[in-house]
Amino acid sequence: MSFAALFAFQRPSVAPYRKSDGTLSVAPADVPRFDHDAGGSPLGLLVEAGAEMGQHDSIALRAPVPIEGAATVFHEVANADGIQRRAHYTLNATATVNACLAQVCHHRAIGAVAGFVAIRSGVVAYQGKRWTPPAIVTLADGKAITLANGFRLLAS
Repeated sequence: MSFAALFAFQRPSVAPYRKSDGTLSVAPADVPRFDHDAGGSPLGLLVEAGAEMGQHDSIALRAPVPIEGAATVFHEVANADGIQRRAHYTLNATATVNACLAQVCHHRAIGAVAGFVAIRSGVVAYQGKRWTPPAIVTLADGKAITLANGFRLLAS
């Protein structure tokens, strides 16, 4: 499926980005920018706040995520701190995906799976990658929060 079939994207003005050859270009209004660094390496879908109020990029799913109930949303971004992979636990995958896409950054990947993928050794491992679990369900040492009886706070 194409990007346009999956996502509704809007931006009321032209905006700069780098093409795959590293050269600067300008995307027309309402055209998503798949940005690259000066060397041509892909950074991801660029979402920015815009120069003035109301000039921001807007992106959302065209259809709901077909998962009801517990889900883990995986979101990979590139920003000033480098590449970050986050796992978000949710009962509404569509709302969580849309909230992630509203963040100002380079979006590299986003997806959802049914259930809460377990935290092991302080990370959520999925499809060969390590994802940072939400800070609210982990302690400073990276261990999952548990109840006094040893049961995990989150279980699928």
